[in-house]
Amino acid sequence: MIPTRLVFIPVSADLPAAVLIVGADGAVAAQPALTLDNATDLTPMRTLAIAPGADVLVRQLVLPVGAAAQVRAAALWILRADLAAPADRLSVALGPAGKEGDPRVVAVVGAALVQAWSDYLASLGVRPEAIVPDNLILPPPHEAETLYRRDLGADVVLRGTDLAVTTQADLADIMVHGRTVDAVDDVRWARALAAMALAPPLDLRARSKGLASADRTGGGPVALAAAAHDRRRPAGHGPGRCGAGSDHDDDRDVGARSGRGGGRRRAGAEPGRGRAAAGGWSGLGRSIRGG
Repeated sequence: MIPTRLVFIPVSADLPAAVLIVGADGAVAAQPALTLDNATDLTPMRTLAIAPGADVLVRQLVLPVGAAAQVRAAALWILRADLAAPADRLSVALGPAGKEGDPRVVAVVGAALVQAWSDYLASLGVRPEAIVPDNLILPPPHEAETLYRRDLGADVVLRGTDLAVTTQADLADIMVHGRTVDAVDDVRWARALAAMALAPPLDLRARSKGLASADRTGGGPVALAAAAHDRRRPAGHGPGRCGAGSDHDDDRDVGARSGRGGGRRRAGAEPGRGRAAAGGWSGLGRSIRGG
């Protein structure tokens, strides 16, 4: 494989960015953290950025076949009850498509937050091939009753067959719901990082063009998505409110509806309230609250 630099976007722009190098042999080695003061002479290398998963809503959805913009619009329509912001304030990324009718990984994040992350990376001299949320580093387990767990600082990543979240430790215990927790050690985590570096699952910078432009006719991809979703809804990933408030609370961000902001907590719908949206990135850009 091509040696790859992994740059972990911190939860606040004034913190250093951790760096790992995945070598050609798949070995993972830590490098000095990047700051605005020491990032001027980076060795040219393929680079991926890892974003805080607590700010990203990840679901698995049955989506129609179509152009990428239309499929993203369909995903937003399915998730409309979970999202507080209008489509033009969101970035929707799609995982690889499988067979028709199979669930597909979808990640939704505030477009302004993605831009803030991109600006931050550029200020470090980093131009990543993709920005991947940390809750998609681990692969899904083989068994539905198993959850992989990896502690990342104060947060916890949980990955199941129908779940990919980054959240606080106390909320992670609630999300387990009786499933067997398999703690991922450093060796397995390094393998997961190497596998993800070889084939990034998606890029958060994929921007939605909005629902209206992609589905101007009643029989378009949004309507097809509704039918497909009703026929086959993956466990733990159906539409439903993840937080408090009405469908028109546009001053709330994705994270406020998807975890740490409160409300009902369900496995598969709780990526954790975004700390960046709460002010950690106010110096570079705003979340989807406001303009």
